[in-house]
Formats: sequence, structure tokens, C-alpha cells
Amino acid sequence: MIVVGALAIALVGGGFILRADTPVSERAMQVPILRTQFEERIRTEGGEAAYRAFRIESEKTPIAQHILAHLFGESLYYVEGFPGVQVCDGAFDYGCYHGFFIATAVREGISSITNMDAACRDAPTASTCQHGIGHGILQYVGQEKLLEALALCDHTENMPGGCESGVFMQYNLPQVEADNGSSQTVARALHSPPDPYDPCPSLPSRYQDACYQSLPSWWREVYTGEYKRMGRFCDQVPNEEFRSTCFIELGVTIASGASFMASTIVERCRMVVAEDGETLCLRAAAHRVQEHMGDLYQAHLVCASLPISSSGDCPAALTTP
Repeated sequence: MIVVGALAIALVGGGFILRADTPVSERAMQVPILRTQFEERIRTEGGEAAYRAFRIESEKTPIAQHILAHLFGESLYYVEGFPGVQVCDGAFDYGCYHGFFIATAVREGISSITNMDAACRDAPTASTCQHGIGHGILQYVGQEKLLEALALCDHTENMPGGCESGVFMQYNLPQVEADNGSSQTVARALHSPPDPYDPCPSLPSRYQDACYQSLPSWWREVYTGEYKRMGRFCDQVPNEEFRSTCFIELGVTIASGASFMASTIVERCRMVVAEDGETLCLRAAAHRVQEHMGDLYQAHLVCASLPISSSGDCPAALTTP
């Protein structure tokens, strides 16, 4: 059963249980058995029913959920092909989409981009579906070909939060499968001297907004727990639009890393010294909580931490829990 495989991940590779905020470098797992389980269930029950069961069991076991969803997405493609993408959604930081399109690109190559994009147009969340295409493109062309991968996104509808953002996420947090069958997400290393904004300032201007948006999730791994420092990095982004983008994505990243718990989210967003940055962080986190949880309770608790004058656009600001 899938739940057995999910629970087993807690003990693989060292005998420790992974917290939601454990650095991705520690999230190694053995995958062949899991892939076999996922594919068997998809063949037996169909992709939609298998994914529904996967989500239920994974939500009970908050361990390496994103990587598990990657594996499920890969299995879904191998069994059902392009039509299977309709099963994926935004759960577990869109891991199903990521895995689905990585598997597609590896098997079919970049000539499949147009077909991938066409499949995304019918998906419930088209931009997050296209985000997965970006993961697949960079996986196919290689980490050292960032600009080539970004240019290939022109073959998609290229919505905000879509293909380009997927390329940057794959660039910063690639998932690597070792010869021994383990699957591990490894954060891109800082160069020396360390530059927290690399490679954004050196890229063509058309890619910079998506690049700055991608940085907070990378920072969470290379500057583990240093949310005040991450807030300072966002505050020092010279372009005002990119600065706001950075704070918003910091809120999204904090929400996911806090397992969507309001008290932890508020504590971490309040480490941001810039007042407008804290507000953007909390609002974005509340939206991410609402999107993930399917109800407004935890989102309301996040919004309630904002002054009334700053609570506009907070999804649960006027909702009584």
C-alpha cells in the first residue's frame, strides 16, 4: 500500500524522521519500490483515484511530501501519458506536475514542449502546470544551460508563475537520482564569494522577475532558519518591483516550510525588519495557506496578525474563524 511506502521514507538513509523544515539535502530516499507501488495502483484504480488516495495518505504523514509527489507524477506519466496531467494539482508544492513533466521531457525530449503546453491549457491550474514544464526542460537540457532552457519557455504560453519559474526552481533545487536508486533534492551551492542574488543580476531583464521570485525557496535551504537574513536580502533588491516579488515569495516559502501553521508563519514573517516586507510576507503566506488548506481558519490567524490598515488583500482578513 502507498501508506506503507510513505511511512518507510522516515527511516530510509539514516534512521531519522524528517521535519517539514528539514533541509532538502537530507531528504534522500529509495525510490524503486515506491515507483512500483504507484504505477501498480494507477493501473489498477486509474490515475484520479490513485492520486486521491496518495494525497490522503501523504497528508497524514508530513514527510518529504514534495519529493513523493514528484515520484507519483513520474509514475502517472509512465502509465497514462499526457492525459494523466489532468490529475495533478497544486498539492505538496506542485510536486505532481514537476515529476510528470520531468519524466515527459526525459523520455520525449524538447520536441514535446508544444504538446505539454497544450495539455496544460486544459488543466485546472494552467500556470502551475506550465511551471512543471520548466522543470522538465532544464532537466533535459542540463543545469549548465539555464539561458537555453529559459528561451525554450517561449514555446509555451509562458504565464506568470509558469515555465520560467519552473526552470529557476529546477536550477536552484534540482532533484538528483543516484545510481543506487536514491532520489535526493540538492540545493545549488553558493559560489565563492557568496552572492545570494546569483544569477539574477546578470540575466537579461526579461527573466529577472522570475529569477528573483525563485530565490527565497533556495535561501531557505542554504541559509537554514535565517529568516531575518532572508528578509534583509529581499529588502536590498534594488528594483522595487523585484523587491516586492521577493517578499511575496518569501511569504509563500515560509508558509510551506512552516507546514502551513499560522503561529510559525507569523513568527517567521515578523523577523523581516522592513515593515512593508513583513506585510507582503504575511499576506502572501495567508494566500498560500488558504490555497493549501482548503479552508480559511489558519489563513485567518495569519491575517489577524496584521494591523487593520494593512490587511487589505489578505484572504481571510474579514472572516471570523
